[in-house]
Amino acid sequence: NKKFKNNNSVSIIDLGTGAGSNFNYLKPKLKFYQNWLFTDISINSMNYFKKNLNLSNKIIKTKFQIFDVIKDLDKIKFQTFDIVTGSAFLDILPKNWFYKFHKFNSRTEIVLFALNYNGDFKFLPKHKYDKKIVNLFNKDQKTDKGIGDKAVGPGCSNLINNVFKKTHHTYLMSSKWNVEKNYKFQKYFLYFCNKVIEKNK
Repeated sequence: NKKFKNNNSVSIIDLGTGAGSNFNYLKPKLKFYQNWLFTDISINSMNYFKKNLNLSNKIIKTKFQIFDVIKDLDKIKFQTFDIVTGSAFLDILPKNWFYKFHKFNSRTEIVLFALNYNGDFKFLPKHKYDKKIVNLFNKDQKTDKGIGDKAVGPGCSNLINNVFKKTHHTYLMSSKWNVEKNYKFQKYFLYFCNKVIEKNK
């Protein structure tokens, strides 16, 4: 809020909106009128978000756009936004994307990425093969995810931090995200882990 104390409103673009975690987090924290552009590569995800969108009197404009964060990065006029946000996709991106993204956002006031995978997760209850599964999963995260180049994987947070150090004050913080009671996500993640194991037998 200190960054924009002289502003009547702020413009925000959310990359990979999904279920809207960044919007729900920032909406009450920003004490200004807000203009939001929500983007996602999935029409289904965007429609789900629209259906459950909960606005407030501080939200003066919303816009929705189907957007591929890899192929269409140069189509967004990032200089028109005060804040750029993204969530849970940096680890599948190739290294050159980070430098390209920084080039477009070297003057953006605030860039916020959340839930970046850092290679650290734990299974409960513990099992003797847990470490082996985690290592296999992390190795697979560095492979090409259908983009045409190897993904950065668990090192994504450090990379984006190091790239933006040249132009911004940067901060790396741990997430308090806990999926202990999110059985739907647990089931999805275990299914994904099983696919990785099958692929790397």
